Amino acid sequence: MIIERPLLGRVDIQALEADEWVTYLPNATGVTIRRGGARDGLGVRTDVGLLTFTLRDAQDPLAGGTFVPGQQVRALTGYVPAYDVAHPAGLVYDAGGFDALPEGTVDLDGWTPVAPATIEIYPWGVTSGQKSLTVRGAGGIAHRPLSGLVPGVQYTLAASVINVNEGWTQAMLGVAELANPTVLATVPYEEPAWMAYTFIASAETHTLQLASTGSVWVTWDDVTVTASAWTEHVPEQAELLFTGRIADIGAAYPMDKASGRVHSLATVTAADAVGRHTTTPRSGALVDGGFETFEARIARLAASAQEPVDAPAIGAPREVYAF
Repeated sequence: MIIERPLLGRVDIQALEADEWVTYLPNATGVTIRRGGARDGLGVRTDVGLLTFTLRDAQDPLAGGTFVPGQQVRALTGYVPAYDVAHPAGLVYDAGGFDALPEGTVDLDGWTPVAPATIEIYPWGVTSGQKSLTVRGAGGIAHRPLSGLVPGVQYTLAASVINVNEGWTQAMLGVAELANPTVLATVPYEEPAWMAYTFIASAETHTLQLASTGSVWVTWDDVTVTASAWTEHVPEQAELLFTGRIADIGAAYPMDKASGRVHSLATVTAADAVGRHTTTPRSGALVDGGFETFEARIARLAASAQEPVDAPAIGAPREVYAF
């Protein structure tokens, strides 16, 4: 079966130089990619893939050209180079002082109690606005999952807490899944205490925790989560059409008769790794070992390959792998 599809957009030609891919698209005048195979007895012969491209006034082997046999080159389409995106600091969660929620236990904005504690929205013990989240019961805990976090980014969970019973108590604020999940503060009677816990997200969802260690009730208000400024690195985007190494370099020097100028046309031919893979001696199969799975066979062959192979993991879905 032959599948043909249109190649939309441009084809980029790049060479690996000093561990960076350098484009030669502005100098390329043409590119040809050939690969395929044929029946060979009961099997199928895989032919070596060839990439041929011509560069105008670039990489002249007689005038400072740096291309050498064995150098890696690639052809790709849809190429977008890697770039960084700066994200400013900002709120990712704001309880809004709980003022928008109805009194009682019906709508708690995702907050749930850990038994035997109970929680409710109530108009007392507030720091700002008119309502707060009241946690009743000794050692009461309220928690809430927060999604949309970016692993590796620093966040700060902040809130105010008030002890609404006589005496002193200690309050804890933090994130349940982390190694050091909380920050502790002593809260006097009817005096708001501001607490903040800074953490680095390790997953896209974490569980916020509000708790007290004493036997008295506390109220929580003005709960927010703020993200610090961070930089997102977006990797390059491309659809690879060919990867290989330079096998031959030639040049021609046509003259423009109108201007008398001589141009260089460097023709570069690169071959993919099919040749080396198909001629590599293979060993290690066990006669009495039974039938190998697809993944086990590929892993064994890849171990003796002379070119890098991205072998599938054991148990991977059945796919067509290109080497």
